[in-house]
Amino acid sequence: MTAHAITHGPAPVPLPGDQLRYARQLRSLPGWQLDAIPDEVMLEACAAVIALSSDAAEIASARRLASLLCGEIAASSREVLG
Repeated sequence: MTAHAITHGPAPVPLPGDQLRYARQLRSLPGWQLDAIPDEVMLEACAAVIALSSDAAEIASARRLASLLCGEIAASSREVLG
């Protein structure tokens, strides 16, 4: 495999369990660290929890956070478009 294929090839697709574990790890981070994570990454983590979790409280929490993130992303898009 060439260096170009390694650095420019498709990103590896995480297994569903890996996404859920990552999303759960995000929950344990302090707020100041969460600010450094892009909204799109947080939204993907919420989607993983909603799709893969069997814990109703965890799913409800992920849905609330996803709703807030969608609002923030929409608001920032409107600011850019001016």
